[in-house]
Amino acid sequence: MYNDIAFQFNHEGPYGNLLPMVKLLMGGKRQVTGDISMQTEPSIEFTTTINTPIDIIRLVQATAKHEGSLSNLEVRRNLLDAALNTADVNFIDGSVNIKSPFDKFDNIIINLHHRNNAERLSTTGSVEGVSSKKIEIALNLEKGQRKDLTFTLSTPFSRDIRVVMSHEGSFSNKRLSADVFYDSKEQLHVETDLDSAEKTTGSMLIRVADVRVSFNHQSTKRNIVSHAELGYKDQNIVGDFTLKAGRKHEVSLKLQTPFSNFQNTRGAIVYTPSNPVKTVHAELFVLDELYQSDVILNTGNGLETSLTVKTPIRGYESTKIILNYQFGENRMQTHAELVYGNGQEFESDLILRLESPFEGTYILKTPFAGIENTKATFNYEFVNNRIQTHSEFIYGNQQRIESDVVLRVESPFEGSFTLRTPFVGHFEALSASFRHSGGSNCLNPMEKFPMVLRKKLKPICLIQKTTVGWINSDKTPFRGMEQRPSSFRSHAELVYGQQQKLEADVSLSNDRQLEGHMAVKTPFSGFEETSASFQHFFIDTNLKSSA
Repeated sequence: MYNDIAFQFNHEGPYGNLLPMVKLLMGGKRQVTGDISMQTEPSIEFTTTINTPIDIIRLVQATAKHEGSLSNLEVRRNLLDAALNTADVNFIDGSVNIKSPFDKFDNIIINLHHRNNAERLSTTGSVEGVSSKKIEIALNLEKGQRKDLTFTLSTPFSRDIRVVMSHEGSFSNKRLSADVFYDSKEQLHVETDLDSAEKTTGSMLIRVADVRVSFNHQSTKRNIVSHAELGYKDQNIVGDFTLKAGRKHEVSLKLQTPFSNFQNTRGAIVYTPSNPVKTVHAELFVLDELYQSDVILNTGNGLETSLTVKTPIRGYESTKIILNYQFGENRMQTHAELVYGNGQEFESDLILRLESPFEGTYILKTPFAGIENTKATFNYEFVNNRIQTHSEFIYGNQQRIESDVVLRVESPFEGSFTLRTPFVGHFEALSASFRHSGGSNCLNPMEKFPMVLRKKLKPICLIQKTTVGWINSDKTPFRGMEQRPSSFRSHAELVYGQQQKLEADVSLSNDRQLEGHMAVKTPFSGFEETSASFQHFFIDTNLKSSA
């Protein structure tokens, strides 16, 4: 089909004028020919004609002409007309006309106009010929103290859209509003107002179809007040928040809704930071019920605090907790109290004396039968090498447990213990005592031991005797030891029960040789007598041992 292709080009005319002829031969029969004419002085002119063997575009002609500077441009062809006028970037006019053989796009016209000065900015554009309806876009901005912006878009594909915005104010005082319209109906509205010169105040309103949101705010250094609303058709949710600072700090919150269980809900907290008493009061009203609480803190004399809670819940209508703490010179005292339900009450007291004689008292009161009142006391005193303690525990119907301990911590050592209980039998009264003097090294149970124990506890005696001999020597096997023990003998006896006896003898000699001996006698079968010995010789500082 394209076996033979030939291309011919001829040009006539001077440098400023271009008059070429172009011919393209394909297969010897089909050919594309064209004439081009271009002139650059005194104006720019361009003309071209093209003949083709294609049925729908057998003839194509185009012309273009430009006179003047670059800011004014005019282009004209058989299928395209264009004009552009740009005195500067603030003044622009332009148009384009496109013609084509295609249906619905045979004549398209595009226009653009732009103006910008100190007072306003305006830009408009349009497209015609795409359909029966023109496409238009417009943007207008007023630049005065109040700035108004309008944007409009109109197309054959959707309903008209229009956006309107306005802004007014300084850096610390601003007002802004915006509206979006669709098919001449308002779809979105936003409105804000902010003033932060002396105090901060602001408001905002947003509407989207059937939904409304609004917010108002006002604040100073000590106060904040806010209000918010959320609405849908004829239903509204309203909220209020308040904060006040001063001698009393108050915070409150209110909420109103269309819901039956939460139509009116509110809460508040009040804090009083005075000295020495500080208080906090809080309340919450929800589900048509009121909840309250109070906290009191007193630091004037020690520490005193209380918490009170009131609720509509059955069995917990009122609950109170009290805690007191005082610390004076060598004295500490605490008090705790819990009251709940239908007058149920717990109380606790602790008192301590922190100097001799040391004393402690603990009292507990409960609502439980049998232990309504419980008390424990403790005394301790140390005087003249004598320790004396007394303990007492009272519970139930004056049931009492007491104990006394007395100890003498110098020779002769003495001690006694007494226990009194409400338990009938062998434990109603128990007592025991002992005495120990250095001569006999015996521990004798005294008459205060119960008979059942005295029969078993015979005197327990420890007899011990030790003798140590010393020898002087100018030479010893250990440097720095001019004197060393020459002999050591020790005998010990332990007698208990029915004259049961344990004996032990230990001897050590360190004269010319080191010798040791140990013997143990016991009443235990198989271990009646046990002994061991060893010898150690020093020969020219060499050691030799045998055992």
